[in-house]
Amino acid sequence: MFTEFLFKSFFFLLFIFLCHVVIQHLQVKFRIPKPKLSRSLNGEKYNAMMTQIQNSTSVNPNTQLFDREHIEKLNTDLQQFMDEQTTHTLS
Repeated sequence: MFTEFLFKSFFFLLFIFLCHVVIQHLQVKFRIPKPKLSRSLNGEKYNAMMTQIQNSTSVNPNTQLFDREHIEKLNTDLQQFMDEQTTHTLS
């Protein structure tokens, strides 16, 4: 009777282990990686981006607060940067 209990518990634990292995395999196989912007930036791009941010935030009292051309340039630069990052992430 005791051996029968050990035998059943062994197969139950084996079944749980096999289910665990199959579930982990499926998770790894169908996992969609999420891009991490901070890890994908190298030193040069990060420094260039930070200097651009610092230059764009420096306020000159003689200029308008919202300069349309400057905002459009920043938007195109940001779009170009994000396009580069997505191509690096996808490849």
